[in-house]
Amino acid sequence: MAALVYGTSFNVPSAVTASSEQAAFPGTNAKLLRYPRRSWKTDGVIENATLAYDWGTATGMTAVVLDDVNFVTVKIQADSASTFNTAAGLPEYDSGNQTISQDGRDGRYKLFFVFTQTYRYVRIKIISTTTTDSSSSARVGSFGVLNVYSTWGGNFGFPLEWSARKPVMGVGTSEPLAVGGRYTQLVLNSTHYSNSLSMEATLNTMMGLGEDTLFCLYLNKANTSEVYLCDRVGSVSLSTAGPNTTRFTQMAFREVGELIGG
Repeated sequence: MAALVYGTSFNVPSAVTASSEQAAFPGTNAKLLRYPRRSWKTDGVIENATLAYDWGTATGMTAVVLDDVNFVTVKIQADSASTFNTAAGLPEYDSGNQTISQDGRDGRYKLFFVFTQTYRYVRIKIISTTTTDSSSSARVGSFGVLNVYSTWGGNFGFPLEWSARKPVMGVGTSEPLAVGGRYTQLVLNSTHYSNSLSMEATLNTMMGLGEDTLFCLYLNKANTSEVYLCDRVGSVSLSTAGPNTTRFTQMAFREVGELIGG
């Protein structure tokens, strides 16, 4: 597999503008990256609906993350002006049509799009004419923009484990009650690696980030839906396993936003 990609530094918009929104599901919900169930929903509009962020000044961007959407084609656009038509009636930057696919691990439609640009304004423009859930309104759970991300320094083949989960709580003594949607827990399992791979600095950085740090973890394979906004769960440690060899205990990541309303 390709080297994993992770990021923790997201740009925060100073203003959010939606071309259409429902009062209970405003465009500002999409910037709440921990809560994809608190989504932006258009008011009976799908095709050409837009959601724009204003950073306040020209700002560097490296990747766009869309989590839990109900459409399959989108454009990423950026401009120095809020009108997005400064270059011959077109945005200064247009990604062209991008396909959003469904991640089999959690059932969500998601996208990781590498986007190395510097502009004041960025937006998504929905190209789809129908939705994946037959709704008459488009929906975006989270729309995040990383200003920097890192690729793991050595592709030493972490054994990757994942599990599909759904939160429940007990009712009485038997029947469980579902209290949220599907989510995924990813585990980079314990392994040994050669010190020549220079992975210790990367792992120390990741271990030093608190469990309250929001991670973007992208598996960096052919499927751009394999991106996860998540928290690191539990402790991690390194130990000397032999000459020029380090042992790494497992590192677990739990996808955020599994609870209804959360």
